[in-house]
Amino acid sequence: MIKLFEEPVAVKPEPAEPPIAILPNPSMEQAELEEYIKVAKDLGMDLGDGEVFDARLKSFLLKENIRIYESDKVAKYLKEKLPDGWEFQGFRKQDVEKLKGYTWTTGEDTIKFSNRIYSDKIPFPVLLTIQKILAELPEACFFITAPIVKGDPFLCVTGTHSRLRFIERWDEPSFRG
Repeated sequence: MIKLFEEPVAVKPEPAEPPIAILPNPSMEQAELEEYIKVAKDLGMDLGDGEVFDARLKSFLLKENIRIYESDKVAKYLKEKLPDGWEFQGFRKQDVEKLKGYTWTTGEDTIKFSNRIYSDKIPFPVLLTIQKILAELPEACFFITAPIVKGDPFLCVTGTHSRLRFIERWDEPSFRG
């Protein structure tokens, strides 16, 4: 017997793969950044805001060998993995107070900074990363990507009016990605 047509087979889509962390690429050489900071401090400039904060953060992350996740790849991953949506929840009350009501736009999506504090357990190594960054950049704000429905969170760090830098990811409930 010859079979002319086969039954259609449903192909299960591949699960979304998390992005790969990379070392940051500082916008200034270390000596140039140190000189800039010295002059900016002498002039009373706010170093916890905008591009200056971002340059300081990237320099520190590189020095400490802390890798970052590319923002557009994180957004794509979360959009695929969490189709019901997600938001940024603060690590501390002061983080929420500083950026609540702000939004982050990536591609077609706008993600809000919630007025909620992240309430799930955070892995100890992630807490150590936060502690290390705060020792160098006490004005840093931390937020965790929190799905509307449970999922794997990312930790990001930013200053007011600065770029988001995604620096940690962990699997729920097993932790660490």
